[in-house]
Amino acid sequence: MEWGGKSQLRITPWPAQPVPLPLVARLPSQLDPSRTVITPVFENGIPIEQPELVELTGETYLELEQVDLDAPDSILAFVNKYGPLGGRFAYHGLRTEAEGRADDVLFYLRYWEALDGGPIWDTKREALMQLSTLPANKRVSPKTREDWQKSTTERLLHQLPPVVETLEEFRFAANLLAELKAAWMAVRRGETTMRVGDPAVFLTDFLERLMRPFSPRLGLRVDYFPPAPGVEILFGPPTEVIVEPQREPQSTPLHAICALELFNHIVDNAPYHTCANERCRRTFVHQQGRSEKGQRRSSGVLYCTPECARATAQREYRRRRRRERG
Repeated sequence: MEWGGKSQLRITPWPAQPVPLPLVARLPSQLDPSRTVITPVFENGIPIEQPELVELTGETYLELEQVDLDAPDSILAFVNKYGPLGGRFAYHGLRTEAEGRADDVLFYLRYWEALDGGPIWDTKREALMQLSTLPANKRVSPKTREDWQKSTTERLLHQLPPVVETLEEFRFAANLLAELKAAWMAVRRGETTMRVGDPAVFLTDFLERLMRPFSPRLGLRVDYFPPAPGVEILFGPPTEVIVEPQREPQSTPLHAICALELFNHIVDNAPYHTCANERCRRTFVHQQGRSEKGQRRSSGVLYCTPECARATAQREYRRRRRRERG
């Protein structure tokens, strides 16, 4: 698929068809006492690490536009639905590549000072050290409690996809995704200049960088039937070996998956709609929640969900009744 605007620039995506999205592993999250760091939920100094697999709708980056980035609770609600964005990894990847490209002035002018890695890292470590403090117990020595605190903190800090993120890191990734979507809209309108420079150049360069974690993967599953006690079964031939495409979460941060969602909409040249519900007004491509799986409606729709359609109908009904009584 090629797209041509008023200018002579053309954007040609490859592959020329939407790419399946990986599943996302979501943990229950909370804000630390300072309300500046998003962490897993802790109970008695122990993090709850039982992830739930979530299948995205393909419009997560559009839902992100509804998040109030100045309100910590609004950010936390999004994270509890989909997980942290992984803003530090987005910034680090862009910065590392920019350092190897002498002509990459756009990153230096716009994003070089966006995140200060040292203080942010210290802030996250301090928050985790406080939360991973085990209660005093006669059976647990002070050294054991200290070792647990340090090991848990370092493990969570280095986990990928990230489970710990400052609000500052989340905002960086959210704003970057918003600018990429705005660049795509500018390209569709045939505009050649915007705040990030040439929107076509910005879009093709930066979106490609964010999607680099993706590559086709194969999963290997080895089954033994029937299961047998003891370790001797491990030395025998398997009953069945299956190689299959893999959708389970790997080490891909959520911001990269959101970038892939935008790429899929570019491939489809998907139309954007604004929900007609006056109390919603969110941007969407497909109406959610009514059609058969895999057959979502994207044309002739006014509302992002059937709930918004019903809410509007009820609101109009009440208004008519008030006018009649008046």
